[in-house]
Amino acid sequence: VVRKKDNVLLVRFKAPTHGIQLGDTSKNVRYFSLSEGNEYTNTALTLYDDQLSITKDGFVYVAIANDTKEAREKAIALGINFMPWLYKDKLVLILRHMLPNTSFNYSTNEVPVFDKSKPAKGQEASAYIGEYALIGKFFSKSEWKTISGLQQFGF
Repeated sequence: VVRKKDNVLLVRFKAPTHGIQLGDTSKNVRYFSLSEGNEYTNTALTLYDDQLSITKDGFVYVAIANDTKEAREKAIALGINFMPWLYKDKLVLILRHMLPNTSFNYSTNEVPVFDKSKPAKGQEASAYIGEYALIGKFFSKSEWKTISGLQQFGF
C-alpha cells in the first residue's frame, strides 16, 4: 500500500471461523491474523483473531491511520479495529489463514502467487477467495470524520 497524504486506509475481509483449542479441526482455520510490515519483510505489528472484533455482518474492518487519539476514538465509535500506520510512505498488509480446514475453499492458500508478467487485473485475491480476501480504500481526513456507520464505507 502506498500512502496517499495523511489519509485513513480502511480494509476489510470476511472472518473465517477459527478454533479455540489446538487440534480443533471443525472450523475454517486454526487462526487468522493481519500483519503490518514493510517491503523489506519487516513485520512491526500483528493482530490475531482474538484481538480483532468481527462486526454483525461477519467482516473484520480495520482503520489504519496515524496513531492519534482522534483516530483511535473514531474506530472505537464505529465498532471497528484500529491499527497505527507504522511506516513512512509504504506498508505491506499480510492476511494469514493458518492451518485451514481442507474443506475450506476460501483460504488464502487458494490465492496463487502474483505473476508480474501478467496484468494485475484478474489476479486479485478476491477472484479466488471472494469476500475472504483483504480489500481496502482510502478516505480523506474530512471524509473519515463524517462517517457514522458501516454502511457509509461503500464496500
